[in-house]
Order: sequence, then structure tokens, then C-alpha cells
Amino acid sequence: MGSGTIILIEIVGAVVLLLWGIRMVRTGFERYLGADLRRFFAKAAGNRFKAVIMGAGLASALQSSTAVVIMATGFASRGALELIPGLAFVLGADIGTSIAAQVLSFKVAIFSPAFLIAGYILFIGANNLKRKNAGRMSIGLGLIFMALQLIGSNAAEIGKSDLLGLLLQTLGNDIPMAILFIVIMTWIIHSSLAMVLFIVALVASGTLSLELGLVFVVGANIGSAIPAIMLTTTEGHNAKRLAYGNAIFRIIGAIIALPLMGPITQFLQSMNFETAQSVIIFHVGFNIALGILFLPLLQYIANVLRNLFPAKVSDSTRVQPIYLAQRDQKTPSRAIANVAREAKRIADIVYEILDVSNDAYSEAQTRAVIQEKNKQIQLLRKEATLYLSDIACEHLNHSETARILDIFNFITNLGHMGEILDKGISSHVSKMTKNHVEFSTEGKHEIYNLHRALVNNFQMALDLFMSQDEELAHELLAAKIDFRDSINKATHSHIERLRGNVHLSLQSSAEHLDVLRDFRRINSHISAVAYPVLSN
Repeated sequence: MGSGTIILIEIVGAVVLLLWGIRMVRTGFERYLGADLRRFFAKAAGNRFKAVIMGAGLASALQSSTAVVIMATGFASRGALELIPGLAFVLGADIGTSIAAQVLSFKVAIFSPAFLIAGYILFIGANNLKRKNAGRMSIGLGLIFMALQLIGSNAAEIGKSDLLGLLLQTLGNDIPMAILFIVIMTWIIHSSLAMVLFIVALVASGTLSLELGLVFVVGANIGSAIPAIMLTTTEGHNAKRLAYGNAIFRIIGAIIALPLMGPITQFLQSMNFETAQSVIIFHVGFNIALGILFLPLLQYIANVLRNLFPAKVSDSTRVQPIYLAQRDQKTPSRAIANVAREAKRIADIVYEILDVSNDAYSEAQTRAVIQEKNKQIQLLRKEATLYLSDIACEHLNHSETARILDIFNFITNLGHMGEILDKGISSHVSKMTKNHVEFSTEGKHEIYNLHRALVNNFQMALDLFMSQDEELAHELLAAKIDFRDSINKATHSHIERLRGNVHLSLQSSAEHLDVLRDFRRINSHISAVAYPVLSN
């Protein structure tokens, strides 16, 4: 095996390491904040200016605008994120990722061992999920720094490759082909950050000219919009509008920037920046310019997107199954995939009402929404259960039989959660209204914190149902124990307040304990997702 081939393999390995490090930082950050991240996400995007800032901050932390845009489309599909703030949010996310690239472009490799060691100690020695996920983020950063060092040290050597030289010469003479090439590559790896950092390394080594490097950066920005588009093909109009809006920003920006590549390159060279730094400055400037250009025009862009993806009446009124195709019941693999997607849809509805259930004690409209959504949950649960029972059992193998049982149990638990949230809240509110009582300040604070932990556990359970990841199953069971301990502490604190004759605690004691009981029951249904994964 030639030295050139070995170097190429090392670079590919380094890029994979970079992608894995970015993934570890992202998942660690998401799990660290959990439900609070999603709640803050939905509430902070109240106007376009706040949304830009929040999108930039979130993407910088997650090191992935793609992840943030996909999260945004999820909120949009549930109606929790309006179109204009959502578009502002994705503009901010692209700015945030470019800022992350700027930070990582500095000589940070010397910090790699420290982050890896600290992360390992945190992860192994953690006695709670917060510290474990902080360790995961630290390890991820260490891997990123190590990968960047490997890419940089090998980029100059691979530049001597005749094959790469021919490829770059061909792309340099055909700008549309160069753009298409990088768009496809960025789409494949699902990370514009990793692609931009790789481009920076090639430019720094002299393998790639500055002007062609800037062209590649434009292509990477376009390519970063594709994953969200692909993931929203089966979603409603709200999600599609946001995903395609992001792509429109990128494409219009490219159309404006590409004819100006010559003057932009000359300007950056005249500023005497390091060549690699010039690439990063252009990347940041490109995304900031898009924000400045489109932020005042979001109303017009939104109108275009509404015309491209008009709302359908059935999108808001449909409560019938949408994935349970009868024709697939003779093909177990397809039928199981169909019902798993329907189960995910039911889980999304449960998540909606669980997320807002704490507001139902003070908002009659929220209680009405929960009651209506629970009717949908029970209807879809019934249809999915019937669909499962009609799958041709004579064609099932052992793993398919086990998966059907897992899905059945998951759907059943979702139905129980919907009933607890609906009937339990209605009962508690009715009693409290009748008796003219409310929770004490301390009681409200306890219930709020427990509620957020419950939402976080549910999101973890949903991730586990889709991924069937054994490590995540262990995390969910650990979270169950943590939650049980928190319930016990809250119960003890409530009893102490009763002993102290706290007036509101005395009045609302029965309802307070009922809420804690319902939380415990819901958490048991949530954690049940972990057992089949571990037993299998």
C-alpha cells in the first residue's frame, strides 16, 4: 500500500473522528439541558431578533446548524414555532456554526489531552446524568481537537497526490461542478462545520487555493441545508417551509457571492490575514451578511414559502392514522416500520400535552387542549394496536416478534400516560377549584422541577425507542432512580411543611400528593421502554 493511500486513509479516519466528536458534543449538550433546552427553544423564539441570537448561541454550543434547523422544524411541525421567528432562528443557527468554526480554527490541539482526561474522569466517576453528559461533551471536544491536528498534519502530504491535484484542477476550471461536489459531500457527512474545517486545513497546507477554498465554503453552506429538507419530506407544511426557507437563504447567498469571488479573494489577501484564517473570516462574514440581508425581508420570504407550501385543512383536523398502510401487512418488515412511525407520532402528541401539562392548573384553554389531544392518542393507539394484531404472523422471525411486542408495550404505555395526564389533571383542578385552594410557593417550585425532569425522561425514552441503544437504556433507568429519589424528597419536604403549619400546604395537601403520585406513575410508564432493549 502506497504512502499516499495511507495518508488518505488517515485523513478519512480523522474526518470520521471529527464527526464523532461533534456528535458527542451535540448529544451531550442536548441531554445535559434536556427538556429545559426544548422549552427555552420554544419560548425564546418569540420574535425575530431574539430568535437570531438564540439560534446563534444554540448552534455554537451544539456545533451543528443542521441539528438546530432540524430541531426548529420539529417545533414548527407541532405549531410551537411560528414561521418568521423560525426563519430568523435558522439564520442565527448558521451564524453560530460559523462562529464555532472560527473558535476551532485556532491552534487548540494542545488542549486535546486535557479535555479527554477530564471528560473520562467525569464520565466514569459521574453519579448523575448531568456530570456524565458534561464528561461526554469534554471527550467530544478532545476528539475534535485531536482530529483537527491529524487533518492538518496530513493535508500537506495529500496535496502531493497527482490524483487530488487533477481533481482540484478540474474543479477549479468548473465552478458549478465544484459547488455540486461540495454540496453532495456536505450532505453525505451531515456537517458543514466538519467540511469547512477540512477546507481550512487544505487551504492552510497550500493544497487548495484561497479562491477555490472560498467557493468550497459556499458549497458547504448550501449542502448544510439538504438534511433538513430530506427529513421533512413526510412532515406537514410548517416543517417544510422552514427547511426550504433555510435552503433559499443559502442559494440566494451563493448566487450573490460567487460572481464576487475574485474581488473578495483580493480583499482578503490585501488584509494580510493568514490564508486559513481568510477562509474562516469569509465563512463568518457570509452568514452574517445573509442575516443582515434577509432579516428585514422575512415577511416577504414567509409569504413565498406559504404559497409554495400551502396549509391543508387535513393537516390540522386529521386524527386518523397516516402510516398504517394495509397493503404492507403481508410484509412484516414494512408493517413493523409503519407502526413504529405511527407510534412515534402518538409519542409526539403525548410529548405535546406532557410539556404543557404544568400550565393546565392555571389555564383552562390548556386543559381543553389536553383533553382533545388525549382523544387523539386513544384513537391512534387503538388503530395501531389493531394494525399490529393483523400483521401476518406466519412470516415473522424471532426479532420481528420481539419488536412487535416492544411496540405494543410502548403504545400501551403512551395510552396510559395520556389518560393520567387528562383524567388526573382534570380531577386535581376540579378539586382545587371547588375548594378554592392552590399550591404553596415551595410546592409549585417542587412540582415545576419534577415536571421538567419528567419531560426530559420522556424525550430520552422516545430517543431510546427509535435508536434501541443499550447505553441510553441504562441512562434512562438511572434517570428513573434519580426521579424516584426526587419524588421521595418532595414528599418529605411536603410533610415538613405540613408540620410547620404552612397554610397553603395544609389546604392543598391531598392534591399535591396526588400530583406526585401521577408523576411517579408516568415515570414508570416512561422507563418501561428500557427493559426490552436490555433484555434483547
